[in-house]
Amino acid sequence: MGTGDIVVWSFQAVKSLPTGDGGMITTNDEAIAKKLKNLIWLGVEKSTFDRVGQRYTWDYDIKHGGIKAYMTDLTAVIGIGQLRRLEQTNARRREIQKRYNEAFKHMRQITLPNIPTLCSTTPRSLKTGTALVTFWAMPELPPLCILNRLAK
Repeated sequence: MGTGDIVVWSFQAVKSLPTGDGGMITTNDEAIAKKLKNLIWLGVEKSTFDRVGQRYTWDYDIKHGGIKAYMTDLTAVIGIGQLRRLEQTNARRREIQKRYNEAFKHMRQITLPNIPTLCSTTPRSLKTGTALVTFWAMPELPPLCILNRLAK
């Protein structure tokens, strides 16, 4: 997890915790949390009950524009189910990253990201996986050479 005031999580289909779509924003700042809650529901500042009590109405107080940016209950339930597999999924992703690192480590034209080696004392919450395997190839390296190496 980041060290800033806001951390943004993506649950898009190819991520470590896929729900099909959606994401999450976390913060430890109450003022930021309040503003975010308003922004993710089209800028509406109060819940229906807080606005009108028992009587439903279309009367909205919108002081700042916003967007409709919240996950559905269905995608949230999928995410809860995916949490049970998260450690296994991340371990598999780390294994794949290690295979790429091994396959390309002797090629000077390719630079792989430095993925820290996690030890048995690393807290579970810090053991992450890589959503995508990325590397940087020098321009003189033909793409076909890279694809052939990947195929092995």
